[in-house]
Amino acid sequence: MVTPAPPARQAPRRGVLSMAPPPRAALAGSTNATSSVEASNALPMSSGEKEDTFNCALYSLKAFSIATALVVAGGAASVWSVKTYLGVRDVR
Repeated sequence: MVTPAPPARQAPRRGVLSMAPPPRAALAGSTNATSSVEASNALPMSSGEKEDTFNCALYSLKAFSIATALVVAGGAASVWSVKTYLGVRDVR
């Protein structure tokens, strides 16, 4: 039983990074798979289009900073609310 080839991939839109894995090698019996993959990877860049300047390190640093700020704020709010609820003014 021969299974049909998967549908051809569409070219990614400009400005959108694809997290999809690269296409697999064509199966032994399929001849159109290679040409459709090559055709979908050829995107002409317009003259006014900017290159992608996405920086993984800065994006990760920003996410880590925001998460740290949220954890610190949540911890401080928790300590303050427990202290207020129990009527504690100092350590003693």
